[in-house]
Amino acid sequence: MSRRRRVLKRDTQPDPRYNNRLVQQMINVVMRDGKKSLAEGIIYDAFDLMKKEELSFQTLQAIGQLPSREVLLGQVLGGLIGPLKKLMFVMSKIGEAKKA
Repeated sequence: MSRRRRVLKRDTQPDPRYNNRLVQQMINVVMRDGKKSLAEGIIYDAFDLMKKEELSFQTLQAIGQLPSREVLLGQVLGGLIGPLKKLMFVMSKIGEAKKA
């Protein structure tokens, strides 16, 4: 237990463009390494695309259901490892055949 006083929970301030707290929370989730202007650009560009109706609601739902970056990277690497193992097996058999 900390001996200091309890920290009061601060409410998030609304974002400057839409004056909405939920948008600010989305920006904070997207933000990495304190790069708030980059995160704002990503979120605002996504909203601009939605306004142009280039992306339908179903498309946005599909994007939202994608797994995280780490899971996708694991799936891609997992898909590459299988053929590489087979290639290494074939190469080792060719090497053994040349020695014999």
